[in-house]
Amino acid sequence: GWVFDGVDRSQMFNPSAIDIPHSGDLASADLSSGTLSLFVKDGDIRDTGLFSKDATGNGAGHFTVSLKPKPGETASTDKGYVQVRIDDGTTIHTLETINTQDINDPANRWVTANRWEHVAVSWGSAGLKIYLNGELAAHDAGLTMGIESNTETATVGGSRANTTSGGGMADVTNVTSGQIDEVALFDAQLADSAIRDHFFAEAATFTISSSTAQITLTEGARLVTTDQTITPMVGTS
Repeated sequence: GWVFDGVDRSQMFNPSAIDIPHSGDLASADLSSGTLSLFVKDGDIRDTGLFSKDATGNGAGHFTVSLKPKPGETASTDKGYVQVRIDDGTTIHTLETINTQDINDPANRWVTANRWEHVAVSWGSAGLKIYLNGELAAHDAGLTMGIESNTETATVGGSRANTTSGGGMADVTNVTSGQIDEVALFDAQLADSAIRDHFFAEAATFTISSSTAQITLTEGARLVTTDQTITPMVGTS
């Protein structure tokens, strides 16, 4: 997987973030509905981007998935939470895996620091959903917009939410200092059962060739982009 240096600028051998241009499969895919899946491990959870296809201001389909520390902290070494922001063109909507007004809410779903965790986000007619380790952690049925109008560069390991449209790597902020593995983007909103299956399958160790862009799941979803080697140890340090 990718190990990041947490520096808000490009680094050749110790990357600050990974950019995926809006071209090829990413540009041709219909992402009016979709699913993002990745594994993350971070021992010092700060406000960082996991996956961002975004820019400053309003833009239909702008989209960022972030890992954030416990409310009131700038960095957490025990746990954090996932936030998704998605733009319908006039309003930026957010969804979190915890109640940010009550960190003791029993419904909160946390990301444990310094441990491989699986994060999945899906969007489409069933609403916006966040999953942690194969289980539904947050859901807003009213947020049914997609990201098909989004032509921004996608960034793994940082945020483009404060970057001018078309900005380069040097403009990416909120870079993670953790590890991210197995970033996969599907052009369908996977069912809850498919998310669980995907999590348990990728928790094992096996390899997918980077050229296999047409992997078909039971729902007919197309794998748009993936890392090459699946080697996360979910739930372990």
